[in-house]
Amino acid sequence: MPNRGKPTERIRRHHAELMERLSIMRQALDALSHGQAEKATSGLQESVHFLNDELKPHARWEEESLYPVVAELVRSYGRPTATMEVEHGILLQLFREYEKAVQDLSVATQAGQPPDEAVETVKRLGWQIDGLLSAHFSEEEEVYLELADRHMSRGDVDALLHE
Repeated sequence: MPNRGKPTERIRRHHAELMERLSIMRQALDALSHGQAEKATSGLQESVHFLNDELKPHARWEEESLYPVVAELVRSYGRPTATMEVEHGILLQLFREYEKAVQDLSVATQAGQPPDEAVETVKRLGWQIDGLLSAHFSEEEEVYLELADRHMSRGDVDALLHE
């Protein structure tokens, strides 16, 4: 029977498997957040091995094999900024979740002692925003703004800033 899924389904499944395997790191980080460094140690060490043995080769394969093909597809059919726009959507969702978590924590704090879960949710979302936003700004500056610096005048950029 022919495969009726997307041609890239195997890659998508592999990404899902990699993300599932990151749960070891998440659990170890949670243990650290609760002052359980001893409990976290083996998970942290396992996550280092996973990053080096699984994710680094995966990233190398993407850069050597997948990205050159995708670059041609983007030139022919896509929008070069689409991934950045997807990141904006992810960030906006995180901003909404963070705002709600901060409000919930504020209400719980005013009512007495906030639950540890509320504190951890705010911390987790804050660190997610920080990490993704740092990466996002680096991507913009190292790729898009470098292109703009090479091919646009200061006046062109100033005009963009006044829109």
